[in-house]
Amino acid sequence: MLIGYRSGFYTDDELRVALHMATDAGAAVLGHDAYGLKAGHDASFVIVKAPNAPAAVAAVPSERAIVRSGKFRDDASRLQFESGKAGQQHGVAIGATA
Repeated sequence: MLIGYRSGFYTDDELRVALHMATDAGAAVLGHDAYGLKAGHDASFVIVKAPNAPAAVAAVPSERAIVRSGKFRDDASRLQFESGKAGQQHGVAIGATA
């Protein structure tokens, strides 16, 4: 996920642009019209543990989970996010696909 670093993006605004490039803009380039977390879409995406969107693309995430067609890829992936302390869990969904 070193998109921000490799692109030379360092401010929060620049890192939000990097996240947009990896998600919405990337889907548009690939022609995915039914992109995003919306009812009726495929529900395939990656969740990374990050305190905010800029942090999700600034460094390698410490934890991630993969959801494919609405189901976690495996229980170990899901449990990473459930094992944290209440009120301290953060996640940013990246890469929802059609």
